[in-house]
Amino acid sequence: MPTPVERLRAHLTAVYGSAQTSDVLEQLRPRLEAFDATSRGVAQERVSERDVILITYGDQIQEPGRAPLQSLGDALVALTGDFLTGVHILPFYPYTSDDGFSVVDYKAVNPAWGDWTDVQRLGGN
Repeated sequence: MPTPVERLRAHLTAVYGSAQTSDVLEQLRPRLEAFDATSRGVAQERVSERDVILITYGDQIQEPGRAPLQSLGDALVALTGDFLTGVHILPFYPYTSDDGFSVVDYKAVNPAWGDWTDVQRLGGN
């Protein structure tokens, strides 16, 4: 099995060609070493067959006068308790069309749905 550096070298060769691969790898080496020094080691399995993850749009549960992400968060707590191990909210960014997949700003929450506080609250539960 190739090492991570060998796999990276293969990818760099595909992108930059064999003549430039060593130079590019040497330029990346300080960043790789800095990351390696701060990384948490081997990633543990984060999702297994025991997990139950809900995939939903952020505006699927709505109440008058409340942000949909707030309503979603409250509904998930009330209806699922600790049954769910995760929630994947489909694109909640501001968008122009395509139900959220034509994103305008990846750093913002669609203001019609709520704000980052609402997203963080969902993540905390």
